[in-house]
Amino acid sequence: MIKTKQNYLLWLILSVSLATWLAGILQPMLTITATVDKKILAIHGKKLLEEKKNNSMIYSIGSQVIDSLNIKGSFKVSEQTRTIIETAIDLYKEKYFFVAILVLLFSIVIPLLKMAIMSVYLATKNSKLLEWNSCLSKWSLADVFAIGIFIVFLAANSTLSGESLIKFNSVLHSGFYWFLSYCLLSMIFGNFLKSSIAKD
Repeated sequence: MIKTKQNYLLWLILSVSLATWLAGILQPMLTITATVDKKILAIHGKKLLEEKKNNSMIYSIGSQVIDSLNIKGSFKVSEQTRTIIETAIDLYKEKYFFVAILVLLFSIVIPLLKMAIMSVYLATKNSKLLEWNSCLSKWSLADVFAIGIFIVFLAANSTLSGESLIKFNSVLHSGFYWFLSYCLLSMIFGNFLKSSIAKD
């Protein structure tokens, strides 16, 4: 039997885990912005004119006009900010049903089931529930999901080689950090529960 102090601490960790998980799935996680550099767009326009050189007068005038322009800056062509739930909905709408189901399963369904099972276990001390939780833990990929989001963030922010027409930039939002906090708290809870049971 887990001692009362340890039981209270486990309840506390579980409650905070639930709060961070909720914030993680409801708050925006990532914004990806696509921008076009105006100067590079002009260079691409000039290249297109070169390919259509059959009309030398149009090429000559177009080339002179582009060269005379003082083009600076960039403009935004796309900006998308999404929560985990919105991401799953978008994937579903785009007919990526399997991926949408995986996102929902590993970021919402399994974490929620695990927290529900652990809540019932702390209230009843039914050891059968530990077996169920252990089985679910094998399929819990919440931490992998968080790392996956971080990799997307790094990939979108990586420096693109050469003169790329479209540049991507990503910004992590509070949802990512809340979800990452849930992953860490879930691991802390699991380790503390094991040590509490071992001491008994």
